[in-house]
Amino acid sequence: KNLVLGDSILNSIVSEHLFINHTEKDEGGLSKKRSVIVGRKNLNKIGKDILPKEQIQHNLHIITPNIYGNILEAIIGAIYLDIGYNKTKNFIENQII
Repeated sequence: KNLVLGDSILNSIVSEHLFINHTEKDEGGLSKKRSVIVGRKNLNKIGKDILPKEQIQHNLHIITPNIYGNILEAIIGAIYLDIGYNKTKNFIENQII
């Protein structure tokens, strides 16, 4: 569940950030920029950079690149549930945007 929640919160906060900070871009430009930021490839890379592999508890034979993005989205959902919107926004702006 945190994965779905994290994905939704991530999209919302990135959309808000782009809308407020990139007033010169049109809707299509903002959508393209958001899709790059929240895209699987970008989230996998960020997750791999900030999540220590040895701390990931799993039953997988192989850790695929997608696991990092999935864990990152789950963490975003957990941050939101545990400490709220503003802290989640700070995390996303500092770690992802």
